[in-house]
Parts: sequence; structure tokens; C-alpha cells
Amino acid sequence: MKIKILHISIFLLGLIILCSPTCEDPGRVGEPEYVKDEISQTDKEYVLQIRDEIMYSIREEFKAEHLTGINREAFEERAKEKLIDFADYLGVFSTKAYDTLFRQQARQMMVNLFINHDALISISMSGMNVSKTNTLETLIHDISTSEFNSVKLRIINPEIFELLHTEETAKYVGKIKFSHELLGISSDDTLLLDSGINQIDIIAAKFYNTFGNDSIRIWEVLLGDIR
Repeated sequence: MKIKILHISIFLLGLIILCSPTCEDPGRVGEPEYVKDEISQTDKEYVLQIRDEIMYSIREEFKAEHLTGINREAFEERAKEKLIDFADYLGVFSTKAYDTLFRQQARQMMVNLFINHDALISISMSGMNVSKTNTLETLIHDISTSEFNSVKLRIINPEIFELLHTEETAKYVGKIKFSHELLGISSDDTLLLDSGINQIDIIAAKFYNTFGNDSIRIWEVLLGDIR
């Protein structure tokens, strides 16, 4: 998928920059100096080439006024990945043994997956007593004040239930269907707090993103209400 390739490319770009030798790196014993310089120059050219390709891809494909069929499929797959990410970040945030700053970073990354922090979430620490007004913030609050050492959210068999389709100009909506289990984990036991079959809204729209010195409005998919 093009979006996943883009993410991998950006990761590799950073890895290459971090791992590439510089003119001030000490050479290995017995290694000719000109070999080190030649490798360094090659790496620099490769990094620049990848950067240019990434920027071209962003400008040409993700700035388009409408999504193509291929891009819609890619965003649907990315939405499923973000749903799994939601469960992963929730697990990190809920683990009281972790550093507070680390947990807060996971909390922010979890919130950033959603179109807004007031998204309705019909998954609850109180199981069947779920209020129709429960939000993402409600779930976060209940987890942070619980007596469990950690909470684990299992996302089971996520699949596209409603394909992304145009709702209005520069906005596409769809749905993912999945099952879930919410587990409370303590030193003595693991309790099933909630389970069920759900649908989650997915929204593809154009948002501002920063790449280097450029701020570009590109397509992105975010999660919405869970019912």
C-alpha cells in the first residue's frame, strides 16, 4: 500500500541519516580514508533522492482534490491499523508500572488517532452499564482511576463494513466492524470487563501536515465514534 510504503520510506530516511558516517567519523583501523568519503557521499545522494521521491509523492498524490480507488483502499487498510494502534496505546497508557511521561505520550498518541477527543466510545470499564454518552475522555479517565495494574483491549477480526465514500467535498466516510474484549489485569487475576461487536466510523479528509519547512494539506484517515 502506498501510504504504508511512505511511512516505511520516512523511517528508513531517518535511519539512514542517523547511521550514515560523516566526514568527522573516525575511520576503522587500516581502512583507506578515500573509501569512507566515497561511502558518505553515496549515502548523502541516496538520502536526497529518497527525500525528493517522498515529497513528490506527497505533492502529486495526497494533494489531489479527490481520492482514487487505490488510495481509498489504502486508507481503509490504514484505518484498520489505527484501530489496532488504539488498543496498543491504551495498553501502554493503562500500565501503572510505566513512567508517567511515557504513559502521557501514549495517551496523546491515542487521542491523535481520533477525529476529536469527544468521540463516542461504547467500550467501558463498567461493561454492560455503558452510557450512550461515554466518550474517549470518559474511557481514559476510568482507566487512569482504576485499581488495575493495566488494562488490555483486544480488537478481534476488524473488517471494512462500509467502504469509504464521499459525504461532502474533500471528505470520505466509512465503517469498520470488529469484536472487542476489555480485560482488567491485576497481580492476582485477569477480569473480563467488557466485550461485544462494534462498528467504528472512519473519516478520510485533508489536514495540514508539516514536512521539513513545508506545511502541506494532505489526505489522512482518522477514527470516529465507536458504537
